[in-house]
This record gives sequence, C-alpha cells and structure tokens, in this order.
Amino acid sequence: MYRCDNCNSVSTARARANRVVTEIRPKSYAPQSRPMRGGGRGRQPAYRETPGGSGWEAVKVSVVCADCLPEAETRFQALLEGLTAAPPIS
Repeated sequence: MYRCDNCNSVSTARARANRVVTEIRPKSYAPQSRPMRGGGRGRQPAYRETPGGSGWEAVKVSVVCADCLPEAETRFQALLEGLTAAPPIS
C-alpha cells in the first residue's frame, strides 16, 4: 500500500506503485584517470576506459496511482520538450 503523491489517496493492497520522474537536472561526469574493472569472461577481469560525459539526472521521483499515471506522464513529456537536446558541459 502507498499514498499517491498526486491525488493523496491510499492505494489498495498489492496495487502496483508507478514511479514518475518529476524533476531532472544536468549532470556531467569527469573522465577516470585509470580504467575501471568491469565484467570479463574467464579468470581475467576486463578493464574498460571511462571517458566521462554529460547527461540528465533524476532529482525527484513521485509515486502515483494508476488513475493519475497518464496525467503525470504528460507533465513529464512537457518537461522534456522544454529542455534542450543536451545539457551544457562544464
């Protein structure tokens, strides 16, 4: 059971909680100075280069009921349309 963040109603037992991102922010990742250990086959681990980069990070995630899900998804789509294609690199 959970309480919907949109309509503030309590869900029924075993009802699926739908999580929707409501706020995002730009995030930049610095390149690593040495390769990071990743999954490899056999006994030797594989080492991968991590070049860094930029992207988006979720700031706030809301839990909504099935009735409020379409409205919350349209609000998130409107938020995405208002943003530029790529975050600024700093």
